[in-house]
Amino acid sequence: MASFGRRKILIDADYVDESNLLEVLGKALAVHSQNARDIHHLYDVYRGRQDVLRRTKDVRPEINNKLLINHANEIVSFKVSYLLSDPIAYVSRSANDVTDKVNQLNEMMFLNNKAARDKEIADDFTVCGTAYRMALPNERVGDDEPPFVLYTLNPLRTFVAYSSGLGEKQLFSVHYVRKVNKNEIGRKTDAVYSIYTDTMFYEVRDWEIVKAVPHYLGMNPIIEYVNNNARIGAFEVVETLLDAMNVLASNRVDATEQAVQALTVFKNCDINSEDFDRLKQKGALKIKSSDGIQSDVYMLTSDLNQTDQQVLMDALYDEVLRVTG
Repeated sequence: MASFGRRKILIDADYVDESNLLEVLGKALAVHSQNARDIHHLYDVYRGRQDVLRRTKDVRPEINNKLLINHANEIVSFKVSYLLSDPIAYVSRSANDVTDKVNQLNEMMFLNNKAARDKEIADDFTVCGTAYRMALPNERVGDDEPPFVLYTLNPLRTFVAYSSGLGEKQLFSVHYVRKVNKNEIGRKTDAVYSIYTDTMFYEVRDWEIVKAVPHYLGMNPIIEYVNNNARIGAFEVVETLLDAMNVLASNRVDATEQAVQALTVFKNCDINSEDFDRLKQKGALKIKSSDGIQSDVYMLTSDLNQTDQQVLMDALYDEVLRVTG
C-alpha cells in the first residue's frame, strides 16, 4: 500500500465557536480519517506487519517462505537515535543573565521526564510524519512537582486544524477516545471529542456539544510536530523498495528449498506410487532400458544465480540508504 504523506487539515473559517463547531469538526474528521488510515498502515509496517507476510504462490504453493527484513524499523531507530543522541536542553539566546530561569525551565522539563516524551514524539513523526504533544497545568502541588504536565498523544486519535487563510494559523485541536456505551440494545462504542481553541474547551458526545467552558491557558494546549512539510514518514518514500527486498529474500529461500525438494522426473520408466514410496525409503532405484528406448531418472531443478541475486539485493539497499539519507 503506497502512501504519500499526511494531509494538512485546512478549514475555511476565521474562528471556531459553538455556532460552527460541529460543522468544522465534521470537515476536519473527513480529512483526519484518511490520515488515520495511512498512519495505521505505517505503524503496521514499522512493527513488521508487511505485505510479504500475505504472499502467495501459484506454482508449488507448499514452498512459500515469507522472509521479512524489517528495514523500516531500522530506519526509524537510526534517525531517532541520531536526533536524540543526547537529551534536549534549553539555553538562552539573550545577552542578559537569565541562567537561573533557564536552569529552572530545564528542571521543570526533567521532572516531566521530557527526554522520554521527546523519544515518543520523535518515534511518532518519524514513523507517520506527524506527532502531537499536550501541555496542561499540574493539579498536584509539591516541591517535586512541575507546574505543568506533558502528554504525548496518539496520532490516530489526535489532529490539529488550521485556517486556510493567510498564515494558516491554528484554529482548534482535537483528541478523542472511544468509550463503551451500554444500552437496551447492547454495547456500542461512542467517540468523545475533546476540542481546544486558544480560549475555550468543548466536549462533544453523540454529535452534541455537552460542555463549553473557558480554559484560561492563553493558548492551544495541543501542539503538532511534523517530520517535514509533506508530513511524510522516514521510510514511507522507500516502502516499495522494502517490499521488493522482502520478496527477493523470500524467493531466494524458496529457490534453495525447491532445489532440496526437487521434483523427480522418470523418463520412459513404468513406476507407481508404491514404487516411488519405496524409492524414498531405500534411496536407490533400478531402471532398465529396452527395445532401443532409453530410460532415465533425474531431478528437475532450476538454480538461481545467488551472486546476481546478491548484487540486486545490494543495489536495492543502496537505493534505500540514498533516498532516506
